[in-house]
Amino acid sequence: MSPSLTPTRCSDATVDSVFDIEADQMLENEVIEPDRPIGRKAEKGKRKAQGRQTEGNFQLKKMKYTLLKESRAQEKEFYRLKAEKMEYENETEAKKLHLEDERLRLEAEKMSLDREKELSKIRQENERLRLEAEKVEIAKKKSDQRIMMMDVSVMPEMQRLYFQQLQREIMARRIRDADLD
Repeated sequence: MSPSLTPTRCSDATVDSVFDIEADQMLENEVIEPDRPIGRKAEKGKRKAQGRQTEGNFQLKKMKYTLLKESRAQEKEFYRLKAEKMEYENETEAKKLHLEDERLRLEAEKMSLDREKELSKIRQENERLRLEAEKVEIAKKKSDQRIMMMDVSVMPEMQRLYFQQLQREIMARRIRDADLD
């Protein structure tokens, strides 16, 4: 049997035990609805509270919308700035690469010019050595010719033997050079 809300005549001990039983059976947040309807003042207070709550909710939603809008604007600005930064970094990197390419090209060109200069020096040195060797060869031929043209019959014995030996060496060298050609 459930306890009723209608008042009955009981002793004080019985009333306390009934309220204890009812308190044990109710949940903490459970609201007991009275059997009679709400009065006009209570209903008006309830509507005002709902109106204030609705207005508060509207203000909260409006603030939330404003914050969301600002957040999106900041996010757009962030991404725009990030894109500008990336574009700037890409341009800077492209400029660096271009400068590095130009530096390498100039360095290669300088190396090529240095190589050409060195080859030119080598050619000049080779030409100088060739001309020097030619001069030496001409001088040697003149000397050989002078020795070969000497009349050794009128010379003293020692000179005659010396110049005859030189003449034989010249002839042997010429024969050897002719065989090599």
